[in-house]
Amino acid sequence: MKTLLIIIFFSFNFQILTKAEDIRDFEIEGMTVGDSLLNYYTKEQINKFFLVEYPSSKKFIGWETDEGTFFKEYTTMTFHVKSDDTTLKIFSMKGMLDYPNRIKDCLDKKKEIVKQIKDNVNYKKTYDYEGDFNNKMGQSKAYITDFDLSGGDAIRVWCTTWDKEFEVSKYWIDTLNVSVGTKPFFDFLNNEAYK
Repeated sequence: MKTLLIIIFFSFNFQILTKAEDIRDFEIEGMTVGDSLLNYYTKEQINKFFLVEYPSSKKFIGWETDEGTFFKEYTTMTFHVKSDDTTLKIFSMKGMLDYPNRIKDCLDKKKEIVKQIKDNVNYKKTYDYEGDFNNKMGQSKAYITDFDLSGGDAIRVWCTTWDKEFEVSKYWIDTLNVSVGTKPFFDFLNNEAYK
């Protein structure tokens, strides 16, 4: 596999050696899917991260951190690993930036990122759509662009704006998110995590 680094800078410019063809060619905060989380953190550090679990299956778990001194581009990172994997191989990761009450700014930045991915990543299909959380979260909405890559891997870029009730009760704020993940992780999300 050719080595390629695509680094998302705060300005979301890509540094590219060639057009990305594999999920492992896509890098966020110096990390890539397929790496071990232990390459970047000790077990003691990871155990202090926020644990993300799913209601119907424990096959995958997430570790979320807002390790601000470590990150250059994002306010929060989330990593998904198999729960029984002691090597903590990353199957999915997400960078998140806060856009409190600035959904227009978020959507403008999302548009830039999507264009840069289209220009620099080989993908099979792209989908643009809005999600309303099945009307379970008031007026909350997500504005999503998905990129299908070879082998079922994917990149997703989205902005989320939360209903005022959830902003107040849950302390949620509007965010921009960029995630990359593997087919096994997305199969888990679609078929097991929320049964």
